[in-house]
Amino acid sequence: MLGLISQVYNEEKKIEKWLKPLLEYVDKAYIIDDGSIDKTYEVLFNIAYGHENVWIYTEAHLGYDRYHMKLRELAETDWVIRLDVDEEIDTIDLAKIMMTHIPWCDEHGYDSIKVTMKDYIDGRFIRDQEKIRIFKNADYIIHPGKIHTEEIGFKNTLFVPEITINHRRTKEEVLKGTEEMLRELKLNLDAYELIWHRTREAGLGKELDEIIKKLDIHVKV
Repeated sequence: MLGLISQVYNEEKKIEKWLKPLLEYVDKAYIIDDGSIDKTYEVLFNIAYGHENVWIYTEAHLGYDRYHMKLRELAETDWVIRLDVDEEIDTIDLAKIMMTHIPWCDEHGYDSIKVTMKDYIDGRFIRDQEKIRIFKNADYIIHPGKIHTEEIGFKNTLFVPEITINHRRTKEEVLKGTEEMLRELKLNLDAYELIWHRTREAGLGKELDEIIKKLDIHVKV
């Protein structure tokens, strides 16, 4: 069985269009609403009313670490796929994961699947990365990472490069998220350096400099 896990915040305009197609393929969906102040929870409640396989949990400002631990605690499926609302996966690829790749992993002792992640800003391709996003809901390690918490400690990982998750954001969303992260991480030099390079790679160096000035950050990279 494959479960979808996700944390959402103020996604009333996106959540239904994103979630409903996925529900046709995953066995369960576990969604944490991180204290949204718009109608996200109401939309989720209406979706769950018509789908027995949707589980909703709400708690304000749960944070990435507790979010990961809570979803691991709640998920009842053997495997999970972690997606954010601004991340898209083709449902054909999702079907392949469930019908082909997960059974193969179970048979050969693999506990995780790595896929290709592609980042887009306002439709413009920025970069691609290899990331583990499908894994057994077992005793993996929740690691802080430089910016966001990540799952690590898997024993055997299958890399399926043709499976792609597209991360699509607007320029405004990127800059808002960058400012929020810098407010929290201004003393974490590793995180700051990563944000600095990636924001400039995305062609938003001028906007980043304005945020740094606004937050009165004095760090050399």
